[in-house]
Amino acid sequence: MMDLFLSMLSPNIEKAVSTYYADFLTQSPLVYPYQITILNMERIKGYRSFEFTVTIEVTPVVGPHIAVGKDQLTFYISPGKVNLEQFKHIETYKLPPKWQDIIKKRGNGINNNIY
Repeated sequence: MMDLFLSMLSPNIEKAVSTYYADFLTQSPLVYPYQITILNMERIKGYRSFEFTVTIEVTPVVGPHIAVGKDQLTFYISPGKVNLEQFKHIETYKLPPKWQDIIKKRGNGINNNIY
């Protein structure tokens, strides 16, 4: 059941991650289902309601599974609706030398916001 749930949530995760990293990387990272950890799932209005909040932790990767960071996402889910409520970047991982070229340059140097 959890694999099905994560598969259905995957497009929303990919969109959120892609949007965030677009400011820093020229290549959009991917998030594979096995790189998702569910931190919290809550039924908002109790028994038999169909509104949920789900907080997950993801490890986006580029190329041959090179991790670029760790992020925490919180979604609000109701029938037919998935909204990203919060995106929190937790940690940035240094890219190997061969992958430094995907870091976006800003002004006179490398983007220093996270890389």
